[in-house]
Amino acid sequence: MTSQPDTYEVVPSAARLATTLRDVGYDFKAAIADLVDNSIAAKATRVDITPRFSEGDSWIRISDNGKGMSSGTLNEALRYGSQRERYEPNELGKFGLGLKTASHSQCLRLTVATKQYGSQQIEAREHNLDHFIETDRWEIKAIPSDQQTRLLTQPLQQLRSGTVVLWQNLDRLLSYKDPSGRWAKKGFLRRVEELDQYLGMVFHRFLAGEIFGSPKLRIYIGKSEVELWDPFCRDEPHTEELLTEEFDVLLDNRRGKAVFTPFVLPNIHKFSTRDAHKRAGRGRWTASQGLWIYRADRLIQDGGWSNLRTADEHTKYVRAALDFYPDMDDAFGINIAKMRVSLPRDLRGGLKGPITRVTKRAKELYKAGDKPTPTAQPSKKRRQSSRITGRGTGSANTKTSGMILRISQSLRRSASNVGETEALDKIKRELKHIDKESADALGW
Repeated sequence: MTSQPDTYEVVPSAARLATTLRDVGYDFKAAIADLVDNSIAAKATRVDITPRFSEGDSWIRISDNGKGMSSGTLNEALRYGSQRERYEPNELGKFGLGLKTASHSQCLRLTVATKQYGSQQIEAREHNLDHFIETDRWEIKAIPSDQQTRLLTQPLQQLRSGTVVLWQNLDRLLSYKDPSGRWAKKGFLRRVEELDQYLGMVFHRFLAGEIFGSPKLRIYIGKSEVELWDPFCRDEPHTEELLTEEFDVLLDNRRGKAVFTPFVLPNIHKFSTRDAHKRAGRGRWTASQGLWIYRADRLIQDGGWSNLRTADEHTKYVRAALDFYPDMDDAFGINIAKMRVSLPRDLRGGLKGPITRVTKRAKELYKAGDKPTPTAQPSKKRRQSSRITGRGTGSANTKTSGMILRISQSLRRSASNVGETEALDKIKRELKHIDKESADALGW
């Protein structure tokens, strides 16, 4: 009889792995954005980011009024590779690493406090990289209520529920020869200033309250509210929104969707004001042309053609939204920091025609001195729903009511939640056969 081979559990070194994971690709702005993702997943309507530069004791605190966590959930959230039964199709998380890796990319000491609705108990845990290195053990420290500092718990005192993330020992953020000196302070404040613009861009759909099923979000940095920045300038009368097209994306035996919505922005003479044009360009009009890629309505890539074509002065006013859902993450090559994306091969081929059409339109406007034509259609304000609502002609998109779009979106998400996307595809094909007008109205 053949004996079974022995097996051994090989637990990774806490000191080595925790240190290595600091370098998965986050910069300061992306690290903060990853924590905002968590707040959105917790149904928060407000996120407060409080930066404080202080000699020898600088810190950054991110708090929200989301649903909070239980003691067990908090412990699990601080595990590298936290265990979740599943992520919702439109949820911004994925790997179970974001809270820890994003935080430790900037600081050594991470502390999290949380309170659930109906409870006055504040649970708090310390996730300290110095402790991992010293002990080589995956241990987090529970902080009893009588040891919880006001700095940590103050945002939760007036909230029914919420979570606070506190960064201390900012060794990466303040990696200066003198981390409490003038240059360190200047660099700290510059990064905070850049953060304001970055968050307004990355989360502009959430800040506008455009996402069906997700409450409108407000983000504050200190006492200043982050202002949303719409890269497609849909409030400008001369912005043109061209035909939206939907593409199938295949991954193994699964089929997902990607939606391409192109815009041609007006030149400086057609903008409502010179200041509006300047704000829309942010000093990088040429670099901003191309694909603006969204994962579950959260911006991942801000411009560039992903090697589909080269940037051109004549097409610098072309910006196109490309949307997909997290169930296609592997097809799009999303990394942990959600800062890198690559287009699937079949999608690259499908996009060539639509990109040719929108760049052709941009060149026509450029040659005509951007004079409006009778056929030009001004951009419509985004409806109260996600971008991924299905295929439709230009006229169908214009006439379809917000309620019908919400119904279409809800059907898609419901089918995905219960694992019946193939059944929904069959229903869509049958509806097209028996009632094409209704199918068109639903964007099918």
